[in-house]
Amino acid sequence: LKPESAPTNKALPGVKGMKYKFSNKQLNEHVGNSMVVFKLKNEGTATASSTPFVVDGWTAGAPGSDYARIATVKVVTDVVDQIREVADPFLGEPNTVEQRNALAALISKRLSYLKEQGEVLHYEFEINATIQQVILGECSIALTLVAPQELRKITTVVALRAAA
Repeated sequence: LKPESAPTNKALPGVKGMKYKFSNKQLNEHVGNSMVVFKLKNEGTATASSTPFVVDGWTAGAPGSDYARIATVKVVTDVVDQIREVADPFLGEPNTVEQRNALAALISKRLSYLKEQGEVLHYEFEINATIQQVILGECSIALTLVAPQELRKITTVVALRAAA
């Protein structure tokens, strides 16, 4: 899956069945407790699936944490990996303002590409190096991301009336 795509409602290819089957009430309870659970779709109908689907994608992050959703974790991990890739050629080079500006240009280009692809909605970053960091051969990248939020629930409102 793309980093911004959650496992929610995705099939588990190659899996042909499940040992346990939960009722909708049990599924809701498990999901409410931040557990990843699976189900067969449309059981008991002609269109029933034999492949399990992910009900919801959680992580072990604390309730209310920015990292409770797996799609958010995947986006952050991918962005950090991409920044590492862009920054790698700068390791071992002089720790100068010019080098940090060149690094900033490459990071900006990569983040702009990720934004165009829909992996991030917005980003801000800055590269800093204190005098002590320069002496130690270090710099810091402060990065702020806005990750896309997955659609997790669709509510249908139905109204009845006496006649047309």
